[in-house]
Amino acid sequence: KDFFTGALNCHISDLVVAAEHEGRGVAAAMLRFADEWAKEHRCRFLTLGVFPNNERARRLYEHHGFGVEILSMVKPVR
Repeated sequence: KDFFTGALNCHISDLVVAAEHEGRGVAAAMLRFADEWAKEHRCRFLTLGVFPNNERARRLYEHHGFGVEILSMVKPVR
């Protein structure tokens, strides 16, 4: 549930494909399933996180309609 709007959102915590199955459409199938699940549960947004340098994953997500919404910043604690 979105803190500011109260809208329901769905989040993909992790999307992992075994190396021997990469490039076979498995991740795309999982994204389609997540999209349908989110629609069935009346989610406003479907979100996920991806590291900026993971260009292959970013291309896949963008191909499936994802776009950048928020920039997450981190700082090492020393």
